[in-house]
Amino acid sequence: MRTEPIHAHAPSLIETEQAYADADAGIDHMGRRHASSALDAFRMDWPWVVALVLLTGFVIAALAGYFRL
Repeated sequence: MRTEPIHAHAPSLIETEQAYADADAGIDHMGRRHASSALDAFRMDWPWVVALVLLTGFVIAALAGYFRL
């Protein structure tokens, strides 16, 4: 029978301990704090929400034929 562990190449604690410490501190993978509510998330990401709405409106208007060259 085998006596060595199956996952012999598992990452060491040095590679993962910062990610676990950040997660415990409430920090995501981009270095931002986690939003505690939907309103807090909207406050953090409102420029992206506005840009997405404008881009969607532009694409719909272009497909409808409002922009003629």
